[in-house]
Amino acid sequence: MIGEFGSNGAVIVPVLWGEKQNHRNALHILLPQEQATFIFLNLDTRLEDFKFWMAHELAHVYTPNLAGTDEGEDFSDALAGALLFPKSLAGVAYPQVIRQRGVASEINELQRHASAHSISLFSVFCEINRYAKALSEASWSAKSCLRLRRPSQRPISLRHRTCSAVPSSLRYSGWSRAKARARAMSSRLWTSPCKTR
Repeated sequence: MIGEFGSNGAVIVPVLWGEKQNHRNALHILLPQEQATFIFLNLDTRLEDFKFWMAHELAHVYTPNLAGTDEGEDFSDALAGALLFPKSLAGVAYPQVIRQRGVASEINELQRHASAHSISLFSVFCEINRYAKALSEASWSAKSCLRLRRPSQRPISLRHRTCSAVPSSLRYSGWSRAKARARAMSSRLWTSPCKTR
């Protein structure tokens, strides 16, 4: 992933800012007149967070026209999630998680997948929910697929706490236009099962 920054003319600047929360672990600076992009990445974070913020900032490098907008943040979150826990992994993890009985078992299964890929449990949780939502939408919206919604195609609630219940500074907000663009721009982002046939 580091090579992608250089390939796109961005300079990574490692910094030691101490332990920070949310968006204070990375900073994207675009100087359009100089055609220069600098990405400041805080090395004083957990590996799981560092990987997410690096992927998030890479998305900003790819979409300079969305810099400083909510759409840009939504796109960056969606792309980071798709790079770190793509559809193929979510498709394997989802049935394993919903088979669990009880919230504690679901969390343990999510953590197992997060640990296996050195990413945060929250990233796995959001990507599996995104996968479940895509399955559910495909089941109801594509009559030609002749799919009926199975009970297993449900978002994981963890006591009714979905990604949208998390503060906006941390969450992957709804299916915005940016995420629709992200799905169109990247084959790693979600498409319905009907489209893959």
